[in-house]
Amino acid sequence: QSLGFLSISFALDLSFPFTAPQLRLANGDATPWRFVGAAALVLGGVFGTWLRVTLGYHTFPQVAVGYALGAASAVAWQSLYGHQILPHLEASEGASQLLRFIQ
Repeated sequence: QSLGFLSISFALDLSFPFTAPQLRLANGDATPWRFVGAAALVLGGVFGTWLRVTLGYHTFPQVAVGYALGAASAVAWQSLYGHQILPHLEASEGASQLLRFIQ
């Protein structure tokens, strides 16, 4: 589950960054290299899950369900945080000071 969450979460943030620039993995315009990097992150996560099966730690159904749950959690988190929580934080004076401090 963690490989699915991490690879998909980072790939989403690289491809479709949050509105707050200090919370982005990458700044600037969307370039093809950002999408290539996102694809590499997803492939790395898939490779890690394949490795878990190859080494005998899990079965294929276990890693498939785990990766799917992690990916779904990442999409839900990116959607909830990026579209619901972050705009409220940016609008709040205290939270926006904290966000500027992080930057």
